[in-house]
Amino acid sequence: MSIEGAQPIGGYATPMEEPRSDNPIGTWYLNTDGVRQTLRITSGSEAGSYRGTLSLEAPPSTVYPLSALAWEPAAARLRFRVDGEGTRRWFTADLVEGTMMGRFAIGDIRDDEPVATRFRGHVTGWNATLLDRDIVPRTFDLRWEDGRRGRLQIDRAPDGGFVGTMKVHATERNAALDEEEQRDLSSVSWDGSTLSADVDDRGVTWHYEGAVRGRTLSGLATTTASTATVAWSGVRAEVLGHGMTARPPATQAAWRERVRRQLRHMMMGDDPRPTATRVTVLSAGAPPIAIRNVPGERDDDLARPQAYTLTELQLDHTLDDARGGPAITRRSHVYMATPTTPAPPGGYPVVLAVNGHWGSARQMMDPSSYYWYGDGYARRGYLVVAVDISHRPYAERAALYTDLPGGDDPASGNGPHPAIASAGFDTDWAEDGERAWDASRALDFALARPDVNAARVMVTGLSLGGEVATIAGALDPRIGTVVAAGFSPDLNVMTFRAPHFCWQWQHADVREYVEVSDYHAMIAPRRLVVETGRGDPTYSNFRVPFASDKQVLRRARAGFGGAADRLVHYLHPGGHTYRVGDPGADVDAPHGVSVPALIAPDGLNPLAWQTDGATIQRRVTVFDLTLWPRGR
Repeated sequence: MSIEGAQPIGGYATPMEEPRSDNPIGTWYLNTDGVRQTLRITSGSEAGSYRGTLSLEAPPSTVYPLSALAWEPAAARLRFRVDGEGTRRWFTADLVEGTMMGRFAIGDIRDDEPVATRFRGHVTGWNATLLDRDIVPRTFDLRWEDGRRGRLQIDRAPDGGFVGTMKVHATERNAALDEEEQRDLSSVSWDGSTLSADVDDRGVTWHYEGAVRGRTLSGLATTTASTATVAWSGVRAEVLGHGMTARPPATQAAWRERVRRQLRHMMMGDDPRPTATRVTVLSAGAPPIAIRNVPGERDDDLARPQAYTLTELQLDHTLDDARGGPAITRRSHVYMATPTTPAPPGGYPVVLAVNGHWGSARQMMDPSSYYWYGDGYARRGYLVVAVDISHRPYAERAALYTDLPGGDDPASGNGPHPAIASAGFDTDWAEDGERAWDASRALDFALARPDVNAARVMVTGLSLGGEVATIAGALDPRIGTVVAAGFSPDLNVMTFRAPHFCWQWQHADVREYVEVSDYHAMIAPRRLVVETGRGDPTYSNFRVPFASDKQVLRRARAGFGGAADRLVHYLHPGGHTYRVGDPGADVDAPHGVSVPALIAPDGLNPLAWQTDGATIQRRVTVFDLTLWPRGR
């Protein structure tokens, strides 16, 4: 297979060095504030020198040579300039394992390089020469000429051939199809450059032929049922993803470590550690919050005593400014429940609890709240650290975010959370990255106690809290168990169905890099419990209950390989709620965790595994599952 980055650059051919994660050589696909561009870099005529071009991917696809190209190996920083028609653009970006995050500035063709604060544009990208060494896995977001939108995935089968799936998410007349079935490809031929495959669509077989050009795949679909042909095209997505099939354990472990480094780079400024943390005790030794009423779907045993005290804390983390400016302070608001019973051998198990929309740390410790689960775990003898998760202030968000409150529960201390940003700049961090970083810093605080068991740590949340729990668990290997309720969506379903912006990155499209199933696969082989409600309206129109979530979990299961028993998909009859299946609960709810009766097709094309809502009742609760040690 040819190396794409070895093609002639700027009219001359240069033998390429081996592309590595510690140099910039290769073909990079960039997003510069929504504009797709291709950057090609090769070695120069002198040792340690480089040259290259930048081109727009949209017509007229003008190619510009790079000027002032400099590579700083110690900082893994790339700098270059592009001179265009009357304008000059300067770029500076940091590279980690084939991913890029940086800034650009625009000026007059006669200008010198501007000061740092003029670098207001954002550039993100990935190195296809480095990341696409194998021809699988491949994912493409598709558009058909008849208005459909969907996703195509290709991976290697256990027998050495290829497998794939196709799912239509939306049409021009129907903004989202929600729970549409995912269909398997058959007769798949794929060499990294050309695709041939069949798709059965309700008894009609469509044949797809396509060819790769850059980051796109396009072609025609035909069927013997008519003379119709449909043009289609797709752009690369999920480029850091795990894929659809299991890999050897060592390969999967290496993938997890690499993607953690890449996502920490792209989401949280390389995950800096605080230079100092100041802990302010706002109140200490307070009694638990008294119950006023039982939330309708709370299904744990309220006869258990609230044998714990509450401490309200403020954590102020000081960070070095990555751009050399004044230090940055990040503030977290926390409620901690400390058991009044003696610590068990090894110390108290730790639960890191995160709230969803319109919730707070206090609400998670309120037995009458919708977000009651902090109180539930505290009654079971866990040391619970409930941390506020919220949104940035309106002034720091795009107009699309104004449907969200200025804070999730300001009356309880959970107001807007300012972005982590250098003075004079907007932030380089994704909002998801900030929330996951806050959760990990709260865990730092908990694990500094001598009476806790670092081998028994879990993170849990509902809705937005389930999202943050999933990402924190994926990025922080100290967490041994993740329980995520009300968040296991297909991100394309979320995109086309409704404006759920909580999960979106600010300067890149998360779907270009990972999907929710990839976060799940990064948690492996640790314990992961994902809860899906049959009546949850957040990601479903109920036409086919559970289908989208079951598709996501099928992909995630491949990432667990031989540890697939550590992934539990808890299907319950409730709505967008947190369930535990406790037999001691005084509510009309199933006791025990129920899992899908069907989790995968029993042959080519059967769809029943997606559409069948039957479950199998297991004689365990979520509490039982979370007691298992890390890695079991």
